[in-house]
Amino acid sequence: MHEYFNYSGTQSLHPYLYLSCKKEEECACSVTVMFFPLRNRRANKHFPEKEYQMEGWIQVETMKRRDFLKTSGAAVLTVSVGANCFAGLPDSRKLVATAADRERYLARLLQELCIDIGPRPYSSPEYLRATEVVMREMKLGLPDVSYDPFTNDRWRLDGSQSMTIDGQPITAYLYMNSPGTPPGGLTGVLRLSGDSETHYQLVVPGSDQVLAHLFIQSSPHARPIYYGPALAERVQNLPAIGIGKDDTNTLAQAAERGVTVTYEGRATWDHNVESRNVVGILPGESEEECVFLAHLDTVYTAPGANDNTATLILMLMWAHAFSGRRPRKTLTFITPDVEECGMTGASKYVEKRKAAGTFGRIKYVFNFDSFTWGPDFIIYGRDDGLISIFNDAKKEHNIGGEVKVNDHDGFWLDAQPFRDEGIRAISVSTGGSDVFDRCWHQPADLPENISVEWVENNFLIFTRFIGRVLEL
Repeated sequence: MHEYFNYSGTQSLHPYLYLSCKKEEECACSVTVMFFPLRNRRANKHFPEKEYQMEGWIQVETMKRRDFLKTSGAAVLTVSVGANCFAGLPDSRKLVATAADRERYLARLLQELCIDIGPRPYSSPEYLRATEVVMREMKLGLPDVSYDPFTNDRWRLDGSQSMTIDGQPITAYLYMNSPGTPPGGLTGVLRLSGDSETHYQLVVPGSDQVLAHLFIQSSPHARPIYYGPALAERVQNLPAIGIGKDDTNTLAQAAERGVTVTYEGRATWDHNVESRNVVGILPGESEEECVFLAHLDTVYTAPGANDNTATLILMLMWAHAFSGRRPRKTLTFITPDVEECGMTGASKYVEKRKAAGTFGRIKYVFNFDSFTWGPDFIIYGRDDGLISIFNDAKKEHNIGGEVKVNDHDGFWLDAQPFRDEGIRAISVSTGGSDVFDRCWHQPADLPENISVEWVENNFLIFTRFIGRVLEL
């Protein structure tokens, strides 16, 4: 819980203030103070230019009062922190105490997750390596961190893939969970499907036998997306292949001329594969629970710096920022698996919570996905109260960017399995730049395409947002 103090005095301010505890003989606490100018407040006699608001970040020390006074030379403000002083709780706030600290933390984890590990398709060995990194980081600040295991059928591309049109290579990606081709691939000609100008069929020459389906995507470059049940029915369980919008004319001319088209992309299903979510909990004064979601898996083509690694790192930063003390509500941080192909990880988690009889404790769900595409905010939700808190936090930090509110119940993507009348929810993404078109599900989704400024803005807004939600 954030403690706020309006301090005025003749002594110089020091970055540590002593807080007395109900168990003062057993421990003493110091507070690392962050200063924020209070807007529209009258200056007092001690601070003629501005009055300061100090946000306390409780850090447990073994120092007694007399020793603190000797070493700090600081002004002393004595208050009772009561239940908010917990010597046994891990405290990792120093990792994210300043903007420079947060930038270093972001860079370190982007390197480890996106470069050292790289793409981490759902339930893959690379994904499991990434869960170890998240587990390690959560344990720095949260007292209850665990794997949430489940079994899953895992689709994977078996080797490389290639497409040619009249002998010329063209970039194409097999959709995730799509059937693959037989050994040797497929050979045929193109024709429009009849239901859309962006949907082609690869057919056996001189017949109506369909071999595969090609879709011209809205983005300039081809990228893999999810082959879900609706699409599987539409294409009658045949392979689905994505083609970039820049190649629209190439496909149209190929269909008109009847030239030879080849595609090979083999896929394999591994059954009953062990996978896991990572769950970190900061117990609150009450069992009322706020759940935060940021998926860890990526598509097979991309290291996923924007989708969704930087957002996941932001969620870890919030966990660190609120560590070291007991908030009013319990905070639960989850990194679900299989978001890219059906939200299986989140669904498995909800099933377990319902079976355990604890799902009713969840009162708020906040899903963050691709929260670094641009300076503008996209909110999925109809909860005017939560949206107002977001807008106020954004305004208080003087952060620009447009806000688009989509008419949605808030249970978007990984939040869908949590849909319940007793839960308040919003989900958040961003946009307003060309980063999405250049990087989404692309090999180019690298740390170099992450804006540190946008990450910092989002950290500030939602640190304030979470603090306000805890007061509801």
